[in-house]
Amino acid sequence: MTAPGESRKEARSTTRPRKRSLLTPKYYLNIGCWNVRTMYTIGKTASVMKEMRRYKLSILGLSEVRWVGFGEVEKK
Repeated sequence: MTAPGESRKEARSTTRPRKRSLLTPKYYLNIGCWNVRTMYTIGKTASVMKEMRRYKLSILGLSEVRWVGFGEVEKK
């Protein structure tokens, strides 16, 4: 689409900065869910983190964790 007084050639010019589409996301957020059954075994947290990085997940929900006690664990 051309602006008033602008030719097609001017509209296609690469010297003009392109407008960013409103439908293009700024970043992607990948969310996953995993039923890990138990976290009692040694190294299970490391295994979960490895898989999270492999699938490039931003957020991972874990179900049926079965830890002693309760709460949140934040790993970076």
